[in-house]
Amino acid sequence: MKSALGEVQDAAKKAGVAQHATHFSDEANLSRNIALGWLGTGVAFGSGAAAYVVWHVEPALLGLTEPTAMQLIQAAIPRLLIVFVLTFGMIWSAKNFTSSAHNYVVNRHRRNALASFQTFVEGASKPDIKDAVLMQATHAIFTPQDSGFAKGDVPNPASQVVEVFRGVKES
Repeated sequence: MKSALGEVQDAAKKAGVAQHATHFSDEANLSRNIALGWLGTGVAFGSGAAAYVVWHVEPALLGLTEPTAMQLIQAAIPRLLIVFVLTFGMIWSAKNFTSSAHNYVVNRHRRNALASFQTFVEGASKPDIKDAVLMQATHAIFTPQDSGFAKGDVPNPASQVVEVFRGVKES
């Protein structure tokens, strides 16, 4: 009876780990879709800015014969304002794309850590090795990760969760 109960508890633990891996996978897929949306928006803004310059700004400025400085300013400023707004939208979309792509990479990494965790635990024979695997998996899941999309240095302090597990292990 006790061995059957132990097997049921082990199965519940495995299902719990797999369930959390699914959460990270869902978040990664959502972030990927959002990133692709921002990429499309950025391309649309960039294409719109380029098309506006080619079809509206250039012909308007070339159509002026021997313009004065005041005529150039009157013709250029409204058109350059529109170009500025379209360029701002493109840059803003690009920043949101990189943020969403970063979230995708980090959540995919966390899903992979949880998915491979069970394999390593099953392959370990000693409780100390299982504890070490748990510490590494916890570290991989809860500490900030460098994805290559984040600008600047990503701080990588020791996670408080890792410290809690260390305290439990030492107790």
